[in-house]
Amino acid sequence: MAAKTRKITDNLTFNNARIVFRNFTGRAGRFNAEGIRSFSVVIEDEEFARQLEHDGWNVKWPKPREDGEALAPTLPVAVSFDPYPPRIKQVQEGGGEVWLDASNVFTLDDAEIISCSMVIRPYNYEVNGSTGVKAYLKDMKVEVARDIFCD
Repeated sequence: MAAKTRKITDNLTFNNARIVFRNFTGRAGRFNAEGIRSFSVVIEDEEFARQLEHDGWNVKWPKPREDGEALAPTLPVAVSFDPYPPRIKQVQEGGGEVWLDASNVFTLDDAEIISCSMVIRPYNYEVNGSTGVKAYLKDMKVEVARDIFCD
């Protein structure tokens, strides 16, 4: 982990974000304990990703594929409803919206996302002499494709 040079207090805003490794359900998996909701946001700008890493954010750098294609870095984001629940608005393509909370946010795991914008808040930590910045979802607006069977 890179040395953190200062306490991070500014939120990060991502417009037209691409999210991967969606686990809004909080299901247990190879990289996740049961009940831990999360996703990762793709950081298309490598220079910005390096600055975030320098500031202490937990940026992940995937290994290149066998064909030599380099993959963009990602930032893991926690989705916690306690003690500060995120505000998540799901807008359906063509109209209709719903606010998501802990009881229905799992619907984003399999949703066909058209666009997504979000604000991420930092949490500065120090554990056993190790410091860093953990990303927590603060606000999100996500547009999903209309489900033809819901009309």
